[in-house]
Amino acid sequence: DDKQIHTLYLNGKIKKTYRYDDIESYIETGKESKYDKWKELTLFTKKDKITISSFLFDNYELIKRQVTKGKPRNIFAERLRKYKKTRLEGIVTTVIGVLFFIFFGTIFFCFKNSEILPNQLSTIEVTVLNKLEIKKSGKKKRGRSLDLKIEEYPLFKFSMGNFILKASNTTDLIDNVKLKDKVEIDILTKELKQKLKKSEPLNFWTKHFDYRTIEVYGLRDNEQNYSDLNYYNKLRTKDRDHWIKYLFLGLFIFQILYGVRMLINNKRPIE
Repeated sequence: DDKQIHTLYLNGKIKKTYRYDDIESYIETGKESKYDKWKELTLFTKKDKITISSFLFDNYELIKRQVTKGKPRNIFAERLRKYKKTRLEGIVTTVIGVLFFIFFGTIFFCFKNSEILPNQLSTIEVTVLNKLEIKKSGKKKRGRSLDLKIEEYPLFKFSMGNFILKASNTTDLIDNVKLKDKVEIDILTKELKQKLKKSEPLNFWTKHFDYRTIEVYGLRDNEQNYSDLNYYNKLRTKDRDHWIKYLFLGLFIFQILYGVRMLINNKRPIE
């Protein structure tokens, strides 16, 4: 009798054998990847499920006609599969929205855009070991930074970011500060203790992702003070309140609500 279906182990040995008469119902679903599309036939017996894929069988349509002849579609199984798929999509959509909201919200309002107060800074005298030049970044070259190599701390990169440069007299800074000049720089006391003096423990983020870089919030020499911390804070506050950031956060909130709505409206089918 040829009306049999064999399921196999990975080594090719027969795992179990089913007769066509054992099949009670079936469903067929479409599958898709980035490079291909195929169909998947699921056969239901009293206790088991058997899957046949058109990706593996060139004569898939012939097999389908033979094994499903006179068998009903399993409407409940189709609805249950759709329910599980929608539930997974709802969970993933919601979780991603929450994670992005927390991540970008933290960056927008806590890490990158908070004001720096004078009592948070420490001043150290250092020797400059490189020619100062402003580097531009981004597609439109709007981002700017200036890196300092320091003789006393050669393993670290002391960086003046875009906002502190906007609040600095960069023309005089580059013209006046030369190789081997002594200057005073303002850095966060926390970074001084954690990275340079090593008197305080590092947190996870600083230890693994941000250890070699130290932000500079002020620079001066005997000639002049090149940076204005008050103006820097004004620029930061203005940037923090930019409408585009609220738009991004609004989109993440919409994604969260959309995912929650998917979960609420997705009712489990009743057999």
